[in-house]
Amino acid sequence: MATTLQRGGSSALASAKPVVAEIIGVLRPTWEAAGHPRRSSDGHNEIKITSLMRLDDTLRTRCGLRRVRNDGESPERPGEFNGGRQLFYLRGNVLVRVKTRGTRFRPRAHVTVSMCDIRGVGDKEWHAWDRERAKFTANGHPEWKNVSDGGSSTPYSFPTRIINGLTPGAQDKWADNCHFDLPEGFDPTGESTLLPE
Repeated sequence: MATTLQRGGSSALASAKPVVAEIIGVLRPTWEAAGHPRRSSDGHNEIKITSLMRLDDTLRTRCGLRRVRNDGESPERPGEFNGGRQLFYLRGNVLVRVKTRGTRFRPRAHVTVSMCDIRGVGDKEWHAWDRERAKFTANGHPEWKNVSDGGSSTPYSFPTRIINGLTPGAQDKWADNCHFDLPEGFDPTGESTLLPE
């Protein structure tokens, strides 16, 4: 699979990797065999934290992240978060997103760890989907968002799930590798009260 280093390239990755390793070391996502709620596949990564309040505390106190956004449903895309929230936590150029009730495409609450392209103080778009350059797997490997498996020439176009040049099967594999599901019955209590710090 071909990859393209994005804006910031290897220096951005070098600064992100130790932070990512620390976060993943604390969250400890583990591979769970089969039974994925969205489709039957080989399995998925899961974090064993059962409540949002405990997850929020872990991200802030043990991982050194700062809670910087708490977004609800967008009027342009109603139902995208299944009535839940999307929380953003930041440390340097590492972004952790928590979807408290999952999404339309991945209905279980889940976490992603990404490297984002921040363009200085006052940058208001740093959190946008297309400014995430890579998401990280459970072993800290970057899964670049601008990739091709040679099977598709369709560029990413929201709200489809096409990631530059990936066929649907490759997109599913990409998503399973770098989305960490939270347990069935995850408790999102307090999701609207967790304001930016």
